[in-house]
Amino acid sequence: MVELARVLAGPFDMLLLDEPSSGLDGAETKRFGEILTSAVADRGLGILLVEHDMALVRQVCRSIYVLDFGRLVFEGTPAEMLASPVVRSAYLGSEGDTVRVPVPRRRLGRAVLELKQVTAGYGETVVLRDVTISVPDSKVVALLGPNGAGKTTTLRTARG
Repeated sequence: MVELARVLAGPFDMLLLDEPSSGLDGAETKRFGEILTSAVADRGLGILLVEHDMALVRQVCRSIYVLDFGRLVFEGTPAEMLASPVVRSAYLGSEGDTVRVPVPRRRLGRAVLELKQVTAGYGETVVLRDVTISVPDSKVVALLGPNGAGKTTTLRTARG
């Protein structure tokens, strides 16, 4: 929470948050979500949120992207995500699953961050493959996926 306060004291219009609710209990996480929602409403911030706490994601996000093995496999609302067999496959997996579906591109507003067909990695190891993500102003967008999907690499690539 102290780190968030420090960031919110600055003049930023975009935040990249990597599992910010780690170590918070339920009440603290709820309050954290309220602070994020307030900052977005008051300042028009765009936030790209990598998070495993689905209660927080549902509380603050209206748009969600899901990565699997470095590829974008889903884009939609929290309700669509919860009903998606593609997302269930990415998180739970099953032997032989190689689900790849076209991801619709929704226009959400003026983008404060836009990644277009990004391929990135470390050295010769490719982690992200043709990832396109847009974070509009005044919105919190979640980036989800299982461990090793490329979420943190996406944030590192976005920050330059």
